[in-house]
Amino acid sequence: MPVELIALTLFALSQIGAPGPANMALLATGAGYGLRRALPFVAGVVVGKQLIIWPLGFGLMQLAQSAPGVFLAGLIVHPVNPKAWGMITAAFTSFVAPGATALTATAGIAVVLLLCQTLLHPIWAGAGQLIAATIQGTRVERFVFVLLSLLTVGTVFYALFGGGIAP
Repeated sequence: MPVELIALTLFALSQIGAPGPANMALLATGAGYGLRRALPFVAGVVVGKQLIIWPLGFGLMQLAQSAPGVFLAGLIVHPVNPKAWGMITAAFTSFVAPGATALTATAGIAVVLLLCQTLLHPIWAGAGQLIAATIQGTRVERFVFVLLSLLTVGTVFYALFGGGIAP
């Protein structure tokens, strides 16, 4: 097996299910448009992660084969969604079996993350729809939408400047 499937799946479920910039955007999109109308956005988020996984996988696997000691110091990346890049980087540096090829490791990680996203991202969008339906027309509606926006922005700033980077 090119990747440690059970450990990677548990890791992916915990990371993809946890709040972050993408999940806050999914929550807000579901709240604003409903789950059904948010599904194209959900699909875009899922495919967008695949666009990161494949080039990163081949690059990290090549780096690991040519300079295996480089992972001891850790990797710092500065992407648009730092949680996604960090999660994908951690998947390649922690769950790939020794000797795995770039293709098999990348395919294994891509499939696990794709399945976890397909399961969990609609839940975030659906939660947004439920929140919106519960508060629609009430005095707290505007407050909740402003709060969701602030949480999205705050999560991005925290990931970029305050958290997620181990010493």
